[in-house]
Amino acid sequence: VTANPLMLSMVTSVFELRSGLPMPTTVAELYKVASDVMLSRSGEASGELRRLLQAIFFEAQVSQRRVIEDRQLNEAALGLERPAALEAIRKRAAASPLPPFDGRAENGHFVEIVTGEHSGMRGVIARDKSNLHLEGTKATYKVTFSDGKTSSRLWPSQLRSSGLDETAFLGRAMAACAAEVRTACGQLPAAMRDALAEVRCRVARDELPLL
Repeated sequence: VTANPLMLSMVTSVFELRSGLPMPTTVAELYKVASDVMLSRSGEASGELRRLLQAIFFEAQVSQRRVIEDRQLNEAALGLERPAALEAIRKRAAASPLPPFDGRAENGHFVEIVTGEHSGMRGVIARDKSNLHLEGTKATYKVTFSDGKTSSRLWPSQLRSSGLDETAFLGRAMAACAAEVRTACGQLPAAMRDALAEVRCRVARDELPLL
C-alpha cells in the first residue's frame, strides 16, 4: 500500500487525524475515512453531494479513467436522476460515424461491418489463435457484438475500423454530445444541480484533490 506516494500520504494524514483511534483495516475503509476528511474541509457534505461523487468515481473506475473531465460530472448527475435520458444520448453517440482510420484493423478495435449478413452492425474484433485464419496473405476476423454473439469470419474489406477500443470510441462520441448532456442537466432536481455546482466549486478551491 505505502509503495504509492498518494496512498502513503493518505495513511499518514488519517493516522494523525484519528489521534490514538484504531486505523482502518481495509483499503475500502481507508478511502472512506480519507474521503470523509476531504469532504469536511468546507463544512458538512450533503447527501446529494456524496451520492454524486460516488457515481463520478464509480464511472471513472469502470472506464479506467485517470482524469475526470467536466462533462463527465454532468453525465454522472444525469445518470442518477434521469437515467433514461442519458441512455438515449449514449445510444445516439454509439451510432455516430466512426472516425477516419486508414490503418489495419486489430484485436480490440471497435468496428462496423459494411457488407455481408451482419452489415451495419458494430462490435469489437475478438481475434485469437482459434479465430485467426490466413488465406494467402490476408487474415480474416471475427467480431463480438454487444449481445455477446460472434460474427462469422470476415475479410478486412468487410470491416470499417475506428482504430479505437470501444471505451475510447464511446468516450470520444460522448464528448461530442457534451452540449446535449449539459442541456438535459438543466432539468435535474434543484438539489442535484446544487451538488454539481458544489463539486465544481470545491475542485476550483482544491478541496477535492483526488478529482
